[in-house]
Amino acid sequence: MTETYSFNAEELDIINKIQKYDINDRMKASLLLLILGFKPNITFEYYNLGHYDKFKIYLRMWNIKSVIIERDGMNKLVLGKFNNDLKEIRKLDEIMYEETPDSTMSRYNRVHNRFGQLMGYPGCCCIPSIKLKKNIHNSIGWHFHSNNPWPLELSYFDGLIYHFPCSPKCTDSIKIGRKVSLVRSLVEGRLLKDIKHNAAGYVLHFGTNLYIVFKGKAYDKNIRISRIMNKQLDWKIEGTDLHKKLEIQKDFLKKIQIGDLITVNDNNIITKNEKKELVYKKMDISDGVLIQYR
Repeated sequence: MTETYSFNAEELDIINKIQKYDINDRMKASLLLLILGFKPNITFEYYNLGHYDKFKIYLRMWNIKSVIIERDGMNKLVLGKFNNDLKEIRKLDEIMYEETPDSTMSRYNRVHNRFGQLMGYPGCCCIPSIKLKKNIHNSIGWHFHSNNPWPLELSYFDGLIYHFPCSPKCTDSIKIGRKVSLVRSLVEGRLLKDIKHNAAGYVLHFGTNLYIVFKGKAYDKNIRISRIMNKQLDWKIEGTDLHKKLEIQKDFLKKIQIGDLITVNDNNIITKNEKKELVYKKMDISDGVLIQYR
C-alpha cells in the first residue's frame, strides 16, 4: 500500500484552531505546513504588508519567525522556525537575483543547492535547469491538456510546490505536492469538518471536496470498509481535460460501498466484494491519497 498520512487528535486540534484564524487560506496553509513539519521553511510573494501585521500575531503564537525581502515593489515573505535559516535564505535570494551571465557554474550550483536544502526541496531538484524551467512554464499550472506529462501535484503556479521539479516523475516532489494539497483541502474544503465529526477512520482523497470518509479494518495491505460516513463529490474544474479526470474519480468514488475491500498502490486503487471488482487506474503515483486519522 502506498504512503498513508496520519493525523492524531492533537494535530487535528491544531488544524481546527488555525482554520478559525482571521487570515486568508494561503496563510493558514503556510502555518500548518510549518507546524506539522511538512516543510522546514516557506517563501511566497506578498504584496500587501498591511495584512502581514495581522499575520504576525499568529506567527508569534506558534513561535514562527519571518523576514521580508523587498525588491522592485514586490514583497517576498519568508517563514521558518530559526532566525539563522531565514537570514541565510534572504542572503541567498539576493545572490540569485543578482546573478549575471558571467556567474560561474560552480557558484551558481552551490548557491541554488544550498537554497534548495534550506527550503526542503528534493536534492535532485535543487539546481534548476534553464531548459526545464521553460518547459514547466509551458506545461504546469494553468495548462491541463491530454498530452501534458506533469501531474497536478507538481503545479508550480498553483502553489503546491515552490521549486522546479527535475522531471514529471520526481517521486519526492510529488510527495511534497500531495502533502500541500492535503493541507489545503483541510483548510479550504469540508474535509476537516468531516474528520472532526467522526472519531477515527480513513479518507480516500483525490482533491478538495472530492473524497470519501470511511471506517474499516486493515488486513495487511487492504482495508475492509465497515461504514461510510460521507462522500464529497462536487469538486469540478470546467473546460479542461482535468475536468474529465475528476469525473472519472467522482464516478469511481460513487460506486464504493460498505463491505468493499479497498487496496491502494502506486498503480491502481482497487475495491472488490463478492459481486464485483472495480479498478481505478492511477494516472501517476500521486493520483489518490489514503489518509488515516485517529
